[in-house]
Amino acid sequence: MLPETERCIDSPVQFRAERVRPGVTLGHVEALCRFDERLRARVFEGLATLEVDLRTHVAHVLGARHAFGHLDMGFPPGWDQLDLWQP
Repeated sequence: MLPETERCIDSPVQFRAERVRPGVTLGHVEALCRFDERLRARVFEGLATLEVDLRTHVAHVLGARHAFGHLDMGFPPGWDQLDLWQP
């Protein structure tokens, strides 16, 4: 977060300054944007790997308990009683 003296008064999120800091160039801004793009790509790449790992583990556990569990809406017992759409 920015120091108290550099915060923008109207911003609900205090990561912006009212003025550009001395010495900041468009090159700095461009480099920050490229860094942000690379960081975002790496984070989503990691999340995609986690998602595949989690789905594989869930499929393995369910398959070990019931070979056709993915076709049986009553499996596991009580699953059909869950209201998954309630917050």
